[in-house]
Amino acid sequence: MPVLLIVSLFAIILGIYSYVVLNKEFRLQLHIEARMRNYQRELQDNIALLNKTNLELEQFAYVASHDLQEPLRKISTFSDRLQLKYKEHLPDEAGQLLERMVSAVGRMRVLINDLLQFSRAGRISPETIEPLDLNTVMNEVLTDLDVSLQEKGGKVHVDQLPVIEGSHTSIQQLFQNLLSNSLKFSHPARPLEINIHSEVIKGKDTGFAKEDKWNESFVRITVEDNGIGFDQEYAERIFLIFQRLHGMSEYQGTGIGLAICKKIVDTHHGNISAVGISGQGAKMIVVLPFKQKWDD
Repeated sequence: MPVLLIVSLFAIILGIYSYVVLNKEFRLQLHIEARMRNYQRELQDNIALLNKTNLELEQFAYVASHDLQEPLRKISTFSDRLQLKYKEHLPDEAGQLLERMVSAVGRMRVLINDLLQFSRAGRISPETIEPLDLNTVMNEVLTDLDVSLQEKGGKVHVDQLPVIEGSHTSIQQLFQNLLSNSLKFSHPARPLEINIHSEVIKGKDTGFAKEDKWNESFVRITVEDNGIGFDQEYAERIFLIFQRLHGMSEYQGTGIGLAICKKIVDTHHGNISAVGISGQGAKMIVVLPFKQKWDD
């Protein structure tokens, strides 16, 4: 009887202890789940707010840039008339100032047009997504750049490219900007050569895909040239809007082209990076998924 009583007491104590521990664990689990739901709601609210803010910024950029066109046209018209009618009667210094003003107006027009292009870039929706033969897209880009390539004496070697899902307009603009960048920064001492390589990889090998996408297929496209290149320390800076590594007197442009490329790749759930060696060339690496999913 004493042994039975002791065992019974021990069992009761163990049962009470187990109940307390399990109840505590259960309450903790409920608390964690509640916190996770709150975090998830906050995250969704922040994503919605971020999307709304981005849309408002795009609309602001479009409206502001569009409204700037009208006064810019007037300045351009009046300066052209002034040059046409009174240039011979103006002092040399006044004529030079007028030419500088016309040049500034031209740069402003290019800047506004590029800003408009950036605000519109990468706008995709399920309705604009379609199967794209990247070989066809690349041929269209090369046809558009044919004259510029001939002027540079450039040659482009392209691997066989796959068919992926995407927005035709955006992907075409992506490759056009990348090749135009190689053309702009070609080396003056040697003919331009651009090599475009393609390989299929898994999500786990991309370096950016989430774990649930590790088994999905991606295409890695490398656009490599033998141009003037850049220092690797600027590899991330070149994708920021209005960022330039060279002065206006050396190379024309507003520093928006690669920023547009990044925006297009981001909206296609991909990644873009750059590798450069100053004086030797640059390599742009674009990774895109084969399938575009909208249930993330």
